[in-house]
Amino acid sequence: MKTYEVAVAAIVSDWLLLCTQRGPSQYDYIAHKFQFPGGTIESDEMGSEALKRALEKDLNLSLEITEDHHMMTVEHQYPDFKVILHVYKIEAENVADHLIDHIDHVWADSGMIYFLEWADADFKVMNKIIDEGLIDWQV
Repeated sequence: MKTYEVAVAAIVSDWLLLCTQRGPSQYDYIAHKFQFPGGTIESDEMGSEALKRALEKDLNLSLEITEDHHMMTVEHQYPDFKVILHVYKIEAENVADHLIDHIDHVWADSGMIYFLEWADADFKVMNKIIDEGLIDWQV
């Protein structure tokens, strides 16, 4: 079974979390679900490099990202593949709403994030972030 290593960003701005929505997928269980923005880590990349590349490509965001931003790693087994998410916490101001590879986005507060339909692996990340108090979600 295929394993994907992915670097994703928990982007916070003005106490809100950027949540991006996937488009269609060959796998129904992740199609149109909300997720943290990011991309697959190539064999010659650090996670921070992969994330910087993915955010520039998918959201037209140029952010300073280092390995110091890494906050957790979460593994999830889907029916057809395994994903390992390397999560980076990024605090950003004046983030433009420019979607290239997603169909929608939401800047969610603590009351809204549980109403979004998350991909299972990303739901695990969201819960872990909140449970461990790594980000203050109070608006």
